[in-house]
Amino acid sequence: MPISEWFNEIALGSGLIGSFTGIAGAIVSYKSYKKVNQIKVLDLRIELKRSIADALSDFNKLLEQMETSNQSRIRLNATRGLTDSSIMKKWKDNYNMDQKAVNSIRPELPNEHDEYDKLNPEGLEIKLIEIHKLNKKIQNLYQKYTSALAADEESRRQIQEDRRAIMTAGK
Repeated sequence: MPISEWFNEIALGSGLIGSFTGIAGAIVSYKSYKKVNQIKVLDLRIELKRSIADALSDFNKLLEQMETSNQSRIRLNATRGLTDSSIMKKWKDNYNMDQKAVNSIRPELPNEHDEYDKLNPEGLEIKLIEIHKLNKKIQNLYQKYTSALAADEESRRQIQEDRRAIMTAGK
């Protein structure tokens, strides 16, 4: 057999090996791509469920914080003798508006036990963004009432200091 035929045989063998390797590489790449997408969907689903649980927990904390802050402000203004003042009316109006905001958030909250197995990655991302926006609203209201409660505590401290100063001056 002449050398040129050997080269043809080697070239044909190398070409077949290269073709099989390329096909095998494409198959492995496709399987890896599918696996990565499955992992991505699983990660998104876990993150969505975690975000939903956080939003529900934060919503319940918000309800408690609003009630605590409202009672604190009522007691503080009663101590100051401002129960029928414009300050208290403004507080009540703001509180009522925030109650309406909370009542509008409540129906938007998803059920913790909803299943999201049928959603594709894009659908899961959309749901995650919705929950993030909802949680941002909850956090903003929560921060507002946390700040109000801190202001009430500072006012109480100031009232106590004033009373001590009056009592000390009277002795």
